[in-house]
Amino acid sequence: MVKESRRAFRYNAPVGKTKAYKRTGPPESATQAINAPRRHGLARAVVAGAVILALTLAAYLPAMGAGYIWDDDDFLTQNALIKAPDGLYRFWFTTEAYDYFPLTSTMLWFEWRIWGDRPAGYHVVNIILHGLAAVVLWRVLRRLGIPGAYFAAMVFALHPVCAASVAWITERKNTLPMVLYLLSALAWLRFDDGGKRRWYAFSLLLFLAAMLAKTSVVMLPAVLLLLAWWRRGRGAGSMRPCGRPSLRTPVPADARRGEGAKGRTVVLRTVPFFVLSLVLGLVTVWFQNHRAIAGVAVRPEGIASRLAASGWIVWFYLYKLLLPVNLIMIYPRWEVDGANPVHYLPLAFLLAALAFLWRFRRSWGRSPLLALGYFVITLLPVLGFIDMSFMRYSLVADHLQYTAAAGAIALAAGLPAAWARRFMPRAVAIPGAVAMLAVLGAMTWAQASTYQDEETLWTTRSRTTTAPGLRTPTGALFAMRGGIWTLPSETSTGPSS
Repeated sequence: MVKESRRAFRYNAPVGKTKAYKRTGPPESATQAINAPRRHGLARAVVAGAVILALTLAAYLPAMGAGYIWDDDDFLTQNALIKAPDGLYRFWFTTEAYDYFPLTSTMLWFEWRIWGDRPAGYHVVNIILHGLAAVVLWRVLRRLGIPGAYFAAMVFALHPVCAASVAWITERKNTLPMVLYLLSALAWLRFDDGGKRRWYAFSLLLFLAAMLAKTSVVMLPAVLLLLAWWRRGRGAGSMRPCGRPSLRTPVPADARRGEGAKGRTVVLRTVPFFVLSLVLGLVTVWFQNHRAIAGVAVRPEGIASRLAASGWIVWFYLYKLLLPVNLIMIYPRWEVDGANPVHYLPLAFLLAALAFLWRFRRSWGRSPLLALGYFVITLLPVLGFIDMSFMRYSLVADHLQYTAAAGAIALAAGLPAAWARRFMPRAVAIPGAVAMLAVLGAMTWAQASTYQDEETLWTTRSRTTTAPGLRTPTGALFAMRGGIWTLPSETSTGPSS
């Protein structure tokens, strides 16, 4: 009888009828009952994703009627490779382009044959890609068990800092790789949760595609190691075995693939990702030095100054995420003196914050450490240690923190969500979240409106910044030339990064 009961449990059959169930399976009504929750969950996910996408389109409605700005001509409208019949071959297999972003260039090559020089189509696709990135971010955070995952995705979709990547056609090289980058992370997590090995292959292929769209996502392998460390930690983890997610719930011993295995196993799984990062990263550095910059002095400062400035950059980006006001296209360039000990204070505070969180990594500090660690790791390529053409004008830009912003936003949304879930009634928490999203949406609408044309872009909020260490008002960097607002010192060394 015990043996028969085990068979009945295996085949979901009444006791005594396991042979029939093994041959033919359960009745159709039973199969429908089993699959109904799955279909219902999928339908809810589709509706929830559609809401994110719809709100993203609404917030960026002003950008749909915008024109071209700054280096959209170099990147698209006056790009000979975009218009050339053999442009695809030249993007992929020659060094004629200013940067090696062949997948992004391929997408624009096809779009040029659809939209031509009409900017609306390019803007709409950019907005849709940003909305899709927010949807995939939601799924990633949900799989990680982050509280408030849906709210965090909505904040990312409606955050005005992202407008520099969404409302600027040239930054297709931000929105496209972001979708692929997040999909790669999602596939990796699916594999890590015991999925089939094909999910690992999907993750690697998606990462390759993201790198070919733009190497701004080069730090994904390090992010995967960081996530593995966080999920396999003692005393704090990613999600409950059952029930709602928590930022401090221990991970069950058998909940993760390879749990208990040495860290070397996880590292070995990321080796192909690191190889792709290294190879395509070096390709990008070559293109920057030989094509985009081509001998122009981007940063005359030495390594000491760059090291000190890296701390300034991280705190500046965090500040703009938490208080997204006075957002402008090009921020005044800082004068950082590597010989002045005071200029190292931001970096010292950053290292102290990381050390403090590491001290409490087995309890409340683990999730903040994950978020801050993710933020710093993904910002490493744009901290100024490697020359970029954009740093001729400023050491910081809103579009340069597009990938990193997701981590800080997840923490900023997750901690209040976890707190509200325990101490605040839904009747108060939900209206508060809706009000915050409405404010962010209004700010994004206003920010997207500044990308209408060249004159609007360069004259909006152009003012002298009075903070210490800054020079040259942003508006003074530009002059009207033949009816077009351009950089007086701008050369034809290629588009910005």
